[in-house]
Amino acid sequence: MALAHFPVELWHHIFAFACTDGGPTGSALALVSRYIHECAKPFKLHSVALHGTRQAAAFVDALQRTPAAQAGVRHLFISSDEPSTHGRDVVGSNTAHNWIIESSGDGNYHFTNRGGAASVINGNIYCNILRSEGNDVWQVKPGPGSNVFQITNSDGLNWSVPNTDDHSQIAASPSPDFFVITRCQE
Repeated sequence: MALAHFPVELWHHIFAFACTDGGPTGSALALVSRYIHECAKPFKLHSVALHGTRQAAAFVDALQRTPAAQAGVRHLFISSDEPSTHGRDVVGSNTAHNWIIESSGDGNYHFTNRGGAASVINGNIYCNILRSEGNDVWQVKPGPGSNVFQITNSDGLNWSVPNTDDHSQIAASPSPDFFVITRCQE
């Protein structure tokens, strides 16, 4: 059976399973033929592995140039080229939501999803695990001063939370939401 006669829907199932290795399979599929290249486009960024701030910055630039229909990142692994985080995970690995990657334009990047967040700020990696009962998307970033986190959601609600090594709870929310914030590395 010729490749073009094989149903596209079956190719999509195959590509969804094959493209979970951090990127090489998606890139290789783009080189097979024009037909396979077109079939594999939605899966090229299905699984991405980034090591260090340079790759993270290049990925942000590439993602900004990618049409939204082709930017379906399902698995994102981020490792640091910075010193060890003393055995603690930089990003939680059990979340299945898409990541939002933002650049502040000054070499700093913020990665968020519904289950957690990580930031590259002045070459340091920060990890913020964030939960709410309503599963809202919240952005956590260092606030004014070195001892504060600023927490914001898409409705413009925000709080400042003291930065400590212990878990912090936010009780001043308009709904009974509960948040856990952990800073992994300075």
